[in-house]
Amino acid sequence: MHVPIDVVVVVPISASMHGLKITLLRDMLRFLVSSSGDSDRIGVVAFGSDTGAIPLTGLETKEWPDWEKVADSIRAIGQKSPRADLVEGTNAAMDMLMARRVMNPLASIMIINDSSISESESIDFVVSRAEAAK
Repeated sequence: MHVPIDVVVVVPISASMHGLKITLLRDMLRFLVSSSGDSDRIGVVAFGSDTGAIPLTGLETKEWPDWEKVADSIRAIGQKSPRADLVEGTNAAMDMLMARRVMNPLASIMIINDSSISESESIDFVVSRAEAAK
């Protein structure tokens, strides 16, 4: 038993996500769903494509029947666009959390990223937005 949580997982789908990386990502999502509590909700946002951040789900419980389809659908879809970065994915996750009508007592964003490069100004923007949203 634990306090119910709403968590949005932000996952990369850029060209670098292939082979073992994408398999581990899918397995992590399956594990997260299977080990979540009955009242927990999970959302998934993809980033790293030329279409920007893409919500793959809304906030769903472990009983949602399409989890396997979502896990299987996560794949590298091409070259990373300069505008489709981690900040866009994180902003989409924050939008999903801020749009909740019903809120679990805890909320979190889990960011998965295979890039070794990050811009501190972009990260500072995300942190500032999160602090403003409380």
